[in-house]
Amino acid sequence: MMIRILIIKPGFGGGKDGTRYKILCENPDTDVSMPDVPEPAPGKEITTGLQILRNEIERFHPDVLIAASRGGIYVTELASEGFTKIPIFCISALKTRMLCAANDGTCLLMMCHGTKDDKNPIERVRCDCMTSNVAELVEFDDGHKLSALENSGQLLLLLNRLLRRGRHSDAYSLWVEEERPRWIESQLEPRIREDEKRAREDRERILHLRRGQDVSSVLSELKSK
Repeated sequence: MMIRILIIKPGFGGGKDGTRYKILCENPDTDVSMPDVPEPAPGKEITTGLQILRNEIERFHPDVLIAASRGGIYVTELASEGFTKIPIFCISALKTRMLCAANDGTCLLMMCHGTKDDKNPIERVRCDCMTSNVAELVEFDDGHKLSALENSGQLLLLLNRLLRRGRHSDAYSLWVEEERPRWIESQLEPRIREDEKRAREDRERILHLRRGQDVSSVLSELKSK
């Protein structure tokens, strides 16, 4: 079955010349659309971009939306408008908190994110995914560019995993009722607890600093973490 993919251009690394785009286009089972959309700056630009995307959704009838980095700003706006029946595949996306909470946390999301992301820290994204009822977070040992996604060969595999949940009610139910609770308990919650522990330790070090501890030694220790 042909998969219609709508890519939000801003933030999608390399655009039509990038590796991700080529992987998606060269697959015989995909039909890809990536309309020219302005950068999601406040005001006229984002309004124009949203209208372009709305028109393309009506024309193209995509099976999935892909948003990377600042493309997350656009997809969050679309989700808040009610385009929540379309699965959303996020790559190092921004605005994950609002996206996960959209439509009472029922947007079908796959979040691919790097543990070294310096634009939207993984600690924040983990907590954001907990506010959703259906989101999945797949972590990579990588930064914001997340080249590990395509280099590892997982781009199409993860995309198809998301689509199965969107197309088949039994796959969706299995994920929501059985697989996701196990994933949260075994992976997501332990990582969040570790993040919270590390944050507490950092706060304690800052308190020591304020109490007169040697400033250079504390800063050096924090930077080494």
